[in-house]
Amino acid sequence: MKYVVQPGDTMHSIALKFNVPLHVLITANPQVIHPSQLQVGEVLEVSTTYYPHHPHHPAGTTTQPTSPPAPVPTLAPVYIHHGVWCTLVLHQTESLPDPGPGSALVRMAEHGHVMVATMEMPHPKQYGAYDVYTAWMVSSMNPLTVRDYFDLAPAKLFGFWINHKNIQGLQRTDEILVNPEPEKHGPHPSNNLYVLRGSLAHCCPAPVMPTATAMPTGPAMG
Repeated sequence: MKYVVQPGDTMHSIALKFNVPLHVLITANPQVIHPSQLQVGEVLEVSTTYYPHHPHHPAGTTTQPTSPPAPVPTLAPVYIHHGVWCTLVLHQTESLPDPGPGSALVRMAEHGHVMVATMEMPHPKQYGAYDVYTAWMVSSMNPLTVRDYFDLAPAKLFGFWINHKNIQGLQRTDEILVNPEPEKHGPHPSNNLYVLRGSLAHCCPAPVMPTATAMPTGPAMG
């Protein structure tokens, strides 16, 4: 279907309006050179083939009962080079426009490593005068204490950002925050627009210490 861009529209808001993934909308409109800068009156092609806007069944129709989905198995951490590789989902915050989810691959070790990847993210300029997304490793939220940080690089597909870095001293209590930042920013967040957030405790369970087992005792020596 055709859609005419209205004042205030963005690719992200149009995708939400028609329940279409952002990358699908962008791919269907290769004539848009800068997806973050739509022009009022511009005509877009919107496909709802994959995500129907009205999922409910028409009146008078019935549906066959379906079996409940199988439980998703829990993946155990993988131990490599005296460290633990684990993954966690970076969830969207409730106070900001809904971006796509993010994920982090983390190695908990003396010489730790963190990779952060996001998808279907609006351009940082949607949140203000910002150019990049930055991933912050914080050891405390109150007060905010930054352990380390790195900027994410835009991937070839619009909305995808990714990068990684060696980070020492990671702890299970650390959190990962992602927020929009200006290209040149300092060692601390310039705003509290945390679009994604996740805790290392959700992917790196506390180690289980072996319990002491009492040794059997023999008969007392006379």
